[in-house]
Amino acid sequence: MKIRISISHILPIFIALSACSGQLNVESPPIITAESPNVQMDNLARKIDEVTARVMEEEHIPGAAIVIVKNGKTVLKRGYGFANLDENIKVSPDKTLFRIGSVSKALTLQALVRLADQGVIDMDDDISQYIPAFANIPNTSESNEPVKIRHLVTHTTGLDQIGLDRHIWELEKTLDERKALRPSLEEFLFNGNLRRTSPPGLHYRYDTYGTTLAGLVLEKVTGKNYAQAMDEALFKPLGMSRSYVEAPDEVFGDLAIGYGFVNEGYGIAPYEVYVTPPASSIDATPADMGLLLEVLTQDSALLKPQFRPHPDFPGMTRGLMERPTADEQGRHPIRSIGHGGSMLGFRTSFIVIPELNLGYFVITNRNSEAGGGRVSLHGKINDIILDAYHTAQMPKSEIVPTIDPFIDLSKYEGTYYYGVFCQSCTPEEFERGAWKKSSPQIVSAKNGILFLGEDPYHMRKNQEGVFIKADGSRKISFGQSADGKISFFSYGTSPDTFERID
Repeated sequence: MKIRISISHILPIFIALSACSGQLNVESPPIITAESPNVQMDNLARKIDEVTARVMEEEHIPGAAIVIVKNGKTVLKRGYGFANLDENIKVSPDKTLFRIGSVSKALTLQALVRLADQGVIDMDDDISQYIPAFANIPNTSESNEPVKIRHLVTHTTGLDQIGLDRHIWELEKTLDERKALRPSLEEFLFNGNLRRTSPPGLHYRYDTYGTTLAGLVLEKVTGKNYAQAMDEALFKPLGMSRSYVEAPDEVFGDLAIGYGFVNEGYGIAPYEVYVTPPASSIDATPADMGLLLEVLTQDSALLKPQFRPHPDFPGMTRGLMERPTADEQGRHPIRSIGHGGSMLGFRTSFIVIPELNLGYFVITNRNSEAGGGRVSLHGKINDIILDAYHTAQMPKSEIVPTIDPFIDLSKYEGTYYYGVFCQSCTPEEFERGAWKKSSPQIVSAKNGILFLGEDPYHMRKNQEGVFIKADGSRKISFGQSADGKISFFSYGTSPDTFERID
């Protein structure tokens, strides 16, 4: 979840549209291979170039980069447009550093997984083994089960998502001065920001605090600070020599500028300083992200499901989210794994498609939050890749079961909310900006039909707790807590959980 800021926080530098519009400025020619007899890489590259040029001009995107990996090898690596409009610096996929935002979460968890695979830690280790104070954090979950390493990497810790004091926003200060105001990970987490509100392993909850805790575990296990731990556990072993927890001074000039587009001009987005860097603050080149994709497209163990709310529903691998992926026309339905990211002025997609041994990374240095409307390039590139590598097909709608008007569905009724909000916050904390509940999802039942809002759902035959929308287009799955009470549901499109708050 991101804190939205007004455009007044963005420092304007109005630059003529001609600075990037209509100029492709492609850096790094495609790496032409013959990975598949059905795919001509030169044609694929040409199509990507054409679509990227059009979308960048239409949506006022200053710069972008795209990397495609197939069977453990980078097969296409492209940079487009400008990393810095004021200085006319073009995007280079090998040199330009981008802020990858929440994709940092996936990298932090991959580092933890690598330590587990090396036997340094165990996935079933209790977090308190490394951080004894964790055993004493507030716990309203009515569960004393230990929170384990595996819960960190699957976003199932049950930690509350508070949302307070995660940024250093004093923009009148220099970047170094803002960084100097940042507490250590341990100081931040144990200053009232770790609170257990659900049993571990019960359900997925997009977990900023668990991922920050994972960064602290890395510090404790390695004896290094988080940035050094990431370098030793992930970046160096994979050859990611142009990846950093916040770009240091000696390479800061290679960092792309993040932009908004407002009032027919570009504005520079400030460099965000987070107090939760394991969840947000890695800067890397697209080429380096391709190196990580090369590993992931060769190691199937990293891509196996580790948690699912229901066996038929998407969940989590070790640090990456499952989703069924298709193009805009609904063709090419296929399982994908990955993470998205949004930093002020940047938008990122990091995707692996295991069935195709394929992955891709797409990043732009403008996003909607900084101003200028939606950035659609990531979805367009997804469509082109699926069209090239995956046999076209349409997903089949599930057959809607016959209604049993006598079935009692009352136990599912209630009010549910997307799980990323503070469940333990005081009114004063909400006034200070703690994350609040989203719009409620109302579940009701009548005559054997479940209603989610106004949409009718029928229970799947012989599968209690799984419901199919009346037109067959969507499905939901309910889960229950240890006392047998229905406590959450998930859609069939992502592991995101809606928690019951009656």
